[in-house]
Amino acid sequence: MIEAKIHLLQALKIKLSEHRFTHTINVAKEAGRMALTYKVNAEAAVEAALLHDYARELKEAELLNLAVQAGWPVNAVERVTPLLLHGPVGAFLAALDFNISDKGVLEAIKFHTTGCAGMDKLAKIVYLADMLEPGRKFPGVEKLRPLAYEDLDQALLKCLEHTIFYVINQGQMLHPLTVEARNELLAEKLKLGRG
Repeated sequence: MIEAKIHLLQALKIKLSEHRFTHTINVAKEAGRMALTYKVNAEAAVEAALLHDYARELKEAELLNLAVQAGWPVNAVERVTPLLLHGPVGAFLAALDFNISDKGVLEAIKFHTTGCAGMDKLAKIVYLADMLEPGRKFPGVEKLRPLAYEDLDQALLKCLEHTIFYVINQGQMLHPLTVEARNELLAEKLKLGRG
């Protein structure tokens, strides 16, 4: 077990830039803390967090080719912005390169950038840890960090909305999975009368 983690860290150190490696370690620490808060398997959370950006520094053409190999149905948004494919491609490579077979870990890696409807707690934690780790600096992040430890769904909803506003302000295309994730959480919130 320890040898596997050491092997994983060594591979990440070689594959990722120093900046990305530091971010990855921060995400793993944050995911581990959130997993303990929400009584999720912390080892799975740390593993998914360590691998969430495994494909992040691949070239766009490589991401597109690997997504096709993985059987991922590349959509119009991903064709315009192939970087969004680093989640699904990262999950594909994590299974190949590290023999990861835990479906929850692979789903958390796959959807850490876009989110999706039906995310489990592990996927929500990795999404939030990626967005809120201490190295992230954006307006409002200070309010979102404590919320992530108080209400997982509310924090995720706020983070998805932040991402949607950011993407719109940049004049970019919204990923349909992000919209679906936001709508599902909002519907649940309204149903519960929490709005």
